[in-house]
Amino acid sequence: MAAEDIGSLYPTKIPGYSDAADIQAALRLYHYGDTTYDISNTNPENLEPNSVAGSFKTLSDRVTDVENAGIPVSVSETEPTSPVDGFIWVNPAVSVVTGGVFGNVIDYSVNAPVTYVVEGRLWAKKGTSPVELYVYNGTTSEWDRIG
Repeated sequence: MAAEDIGSLYPTKIPGYSDAADIQAALRLYHYGDTTYDISNTNPENLEPNSVAGSFKTLSDRVTDVENAGIPVSVSETEPTSPVDGFIWVNPAVSVVTGGVFGNVIDYSVNAPVTYVVEGRLWAKKGTSPVELYVYNGTTSEWDRIG
């Protein structure tokens, strides 16, 4: 049975259009990338990456990596004393800003925000590498670069 790729973004295999139909072989080819794939396989590392099952494995691995990394978050009125890179601190005592901005939304744009600019508002400057992060200083009416 000849195998043909369907699509170029995710090159999953199907039987050749000129081949006689063998539904079991066709399903193995489509799902596992090979007509002779051993369906008793229990090792996910043996999956063909360019197959539906291989794509599911890759996606599952990436989700697991994110779940295992976790998100370092602290909810307290006291500022953390030794945060790590990527740490997020939420102060429940800070009230929500009214007028269209809920909490401290980070604007990701080329230019600094000009509406609803209040003390503590965050802005990530688009197009910079690494991305520059600013906080609005109500005392000086300026955007202070963080870091």
